[in-house]
Amino acid sequence: MIRKIGNKGVGPGEYTYCAKFAVDDVCETVYIKDRGTTIKVYSKDGLYIRDIYLKDQASGIDAIEFYNSGLFLAHYLQFGDSHYNWTIIDTLGTVRERKERTMPEFSSNWLEGSITYKYDNKLYFWNPYNDTVFSISKDLSYKPSFLFGQGDFRLPKSNFDPSEVITHFMLIRSLFETNRFVVLRYSYNRKGSITLIEKKSKKSFLTFVENFESGGITNDLDGGIDFQPVSYLAENEQEYVIGFFDPYKLKIHVASETFEKSVPTYPEKKRELEKLANSLKETDNPVLVLVRLKK
Repeated sequence: MIRKIGNKGVGPGEYTYCAKFAVDDVCETVYIKDRGTTIKVYSKDGLYIRDIYLKDQASGIDAIEFYNSGLFLAHYLQFGDSHYNWTIIDTLGTVRERKERTMPEFSSNWLEGSITYKYDNKLYFWNPYNDTVFSISKDLSYKPSFLFGQGDFRLPKSNFDPSEVITHFMLIRSLFETNRFVVLRYSYNRKGSITLIEKKSKKSFLTFVENFESGGITNDLDGGIDFQPVSYLAENEQEYVIGFFDPYKLKIHVASETFEKSVPTYPEKKRELEKLANSLKETDNPVLVLVRLKK
């Protein structure tokens, strides 16, 4: 562990529960959404700076994202007191912009979270009870980007017994875009899927997984663990998709007969991966994987 951000507790500068957090890379500050309607602000070294008290946020904050020198706050729509889809505040708590909800009020006992991601200098937002994925520009204007279809596979806007029917519904684990693809990880009908939808042709490429703890896109680059993309990075005009896995899984894989007999595209990378696995402890932090996308 490199450092700790703040402390758990009820004293000054402490938080009782870290529900969500966001990071300002420029000012090097960390924003932690505590229980209730308070955001705690800390330095990158974990020192407490101040509180931001949120007003008119009785519905609770579903997601928090640092964007355009402010904080994007998504609201839970499944509670009757939620009047907004999202609120954007500055770093002192002053409201800069809000989007009022248009969906009729409803109540559900399933606390499915919203999804945000950044692409092409825009912030994208989707609430699982809504159809529309919105893109939000630097001037805080917004527009629909794409839609999810209607159907019985969508979460119902009512209470239900998750132990009985949750597998009947589409549950999205991650959603993001690259220049070429929209990338989804989701579960439906007792199956997990990693799906890449080509923007131009609208073709879909699917890989099914038994669960999201293992399996994924076959790694024929270095013979490593199958890859599950969970996020996206653009840097120096290059695109990358990001995944990660636990060190003990890598060590088991490298010691397997499957890895020993694999003939990857880059044999030298296979040797590098084996060296990395042997240098790790099973209890080390997760291994971050970057895969560069071809142009």
